[in-house]
Amino acid sequence: MSAGIAPQPAPEPAARPIRPPYEWWERFVASDPGFTRLRTAGQAVATIGAAMLAEFLLARAAGQNEAAVVLAMMIGAVVGMISTFIGPMFQRPLAVLASLALVPVPMIAGMALGLALAPFHVAALVSLVVVLAAGAYLRRFGPRGFFAGQLLFMGDFFGFFLGRLLTIGQIGQLALVVVVASAVAIIAQFTLFYPSRRTALRRLRRSFVGRVSQVADAAVDLLDDPGDKLKTRRLHRLLIRLNEGALMIDAQLADPAALPPGATAASVHQRIFDSELTLTNTARFAEYLAATDLPTGVPEKIREALVAIRDHEPDAATAAAADLRRRLRTANTAEASDRLPQTTRIVLHRFVVSVIGHAEVTRIINDRDQPVDPGDAEPFDPAVTLSGGWLPGSQKVSATASTEAGVRWLDRVRLEPYARVTIQMTVAVTGSIIVGSLLSPQRFYWAVIATFVTFLGAHNATEQIRKSAYRVLGTLVGVLLGVVLAHLIGHHTRVSILVILIALFFGIYLLRVSYAFMVTGITVMLAQLYVQLNEFSDALLLLRLAETAVGAAVASLTVLFVLPVRIRQVVAVATREHLQALDEVAARAVDRLGEAGSEVELRAAARRLDAAYQALEAATRPLRGRLPGVTGGGLREQFWYAATASRHYARNLVIDTGWSSCLPETLTTELQTAAKLLSTSIAEIIAAIDAASFADRTYLRSAALFDRIASDLDDEDVTTPRQLAFRDLELIDGALATLAQSLGMQVNSLDTAR
Repeated sequence: MSAGIAPQPAPEPAARPIRPPYEWWERFVASDPGFTRLRTAGQAVATIGAAMLAEFLLARAAGQNEAAVVLAMMIGAVVGMISTFIGPMFQRPLAVLASLALVPVPMIAGMALGLALAPFHVAALVSLVVVLAAGAYLRRFGPRGFFAGQLLFMGDFFGFFLGRLLTIGQIGQLALVVVVASAVAIIAQFTLFYPSRRTALRRLRRSFVGRVSQVADAAVDLLDDPGDKLKTRRLHRLLIRLNEGALMIDAQLADPAALPPGATAASVHQRIFDSELTLTNTARFAEYLAATDLPTGVPEKIREALVAIRDHEPDAATAAAADLRRRLRTANTAEASDRLPQTTRIVLHRFVVSVIGHAEVTRIINDRDQPVDPGDAEPFDPAVTLSGGWLPGSQKVSATASTEAGVRWLDRVRLEPYARVTIQMTVAVTGSIIVGSLLSPQRFYWAVIATFVTFLGAHNATEQIRKSAYRVLGTLVGVLLGVVLAHLIGHHTRVSILVILIALFFGIYLLRVSYAFMVTGITVMLAQLYVQLNEFSDALLLLRLAETAVGAAVASLTVLFVLPVRIRQVVAVATREHLQALDEVAARAVDRLGEAGSEVELRAAARRLDAAYQALEAATRPLRGRLPGVTGGGLREQFWYAATASRHYARNLVIDTGWSSCLPETLTTELQTAAKLLSTSIAEIIAAIDAASFADRTYLRSAALFDRIASDLDDEDVTTPRQLAFRDLELIDGALATLAQSLGMQVNSLDTAR
């Protein structure tokens, strides 16, 4: 064996150069898929600003006093903000237009009700509860029902709030304000922010390319500093975001209007799927190799390949991979004592194949920006449907958990999500009115609003409690900023409006980062409005903080004790769906090994696994400590590692079976037997999760059966596609055994005494 093959110490980490401006731009593009956050914030500010200007001109033309002008501008701002979030809920422009045109209907109806009942305090309070409950029930009718409920409540709230200034006979003035604001929102949506699906897809693809560079760059960082936990976590986080971007692109492909001219959904999907999968494997294998003793020159070539991928240079990446392949062949022909360990050889081989695969798909994308498939294009069925322009997160698994009985007696009521929220909101709002009124009979509505927003965009008890906490935190920060800015700006109206728009822009832009930013922006806005209304005081903002804390506390107690959807139930559902999707991938891959066929269904199954994994990640994100049957930090990490690893191995299986030749008929029956055992063992984990009973359940391993079949093949090397496919199946079984163990199940193997 030559000296060049001897393992050498890892090279010193290379100094990281200062990032040029274009790299920061790439990071910015990658951080916001399709500029969704930027467009939403920009549209909100533009719409709110235009609505406030229109309401100002309208009120001045009508000869209204200063207070009436400010109130009209405030109503216009609220209508503009809500309208901004309506557009992304619908795919087609006509549906967006119809929904925006209907905004005044529930808003004006709510205002009329609020004004009519304002003189009757108790009846007005009861109406707030009834309207909020009705709004929650309207969620059963989809996005339009959801927003109709919000607008109905906001209308009733404004009617109640303005009842001391206006009468029901003046409803026409308020209706005009709402109609003008809605018209401005429609104009802004269809001029400055036209909802073009094709443009949205183009932006998403651009962000995906940016995320490709981020993943490769993170892999380079880890290669330079192997074992760094922060860099390892960053790489894993970026891989999840890369997959998120790919799924968001897939979701857009369901609409033929989103496709570039001459392209088909299947061709775009295949390019994105191949690019994401090969890059994910490249990064994962680089992570393993970074902590491994490798021959001289190999780490440098690995780094060279990663840098080429980061810089979108497929030819350079292919050249580096080809050099690695030559070195690997040399190492394989060395004396047995000097050869690389088998696992290292396999991982290095897979790294090379992944780099070459990614370079090929990058080259295809670069050469043919609008891929064309001959023949008639079939309808594309994506694995996910976006909610407000984003992946649905835990929404669907939480909804499923709501319709299933929990283990504890308190959790055994099965209800549709809208029915459960209706009951919870009725209880919570009633409590907020009572407790909030004890604190301040005039400002109790801040507690009501805090309770109301807790149920928006949060789908289970843990998410709702976390949102309540963020609202209190955001209000606290907003109060501090609001007090400072109010004293600095005073009655300079133009500066005040500018501060309001800036605060709202950053609040909405950072909403996906933390809800606290949004609340901070709104609190700063309210401070400025109260200055203009001559009602501002430091004590008033402190009262807002106290009322917000009351509303958040009442909402948290309600979701904990009144028909709760606990995070443990949600994670159990998400884990079950993840395992079912994993079982489907394994079954289709086994069929592919037994008989040649189309890879389309196998890729579709892999995407369904990705969607299930994203739901599991979202469900466990708030409190990753609450896992089904899992106790102790070590076991919790073991559970998450096993769930993640099983998905990675299944995705490897998709690649390897695609390149594999079919098995001899004599081994096909054995393969089906092994696959049946794997499927049965997966079903055993699912049954244990459903019953919340783990100690008396046993996971029976199937790896020995897959290993025996692989040993009977006449393949020349362990790195042939068929051998790698069987290795994938063994690794899937190993990951699932680890997951079962973390849940407290027994694990037995066919080839051991256990």
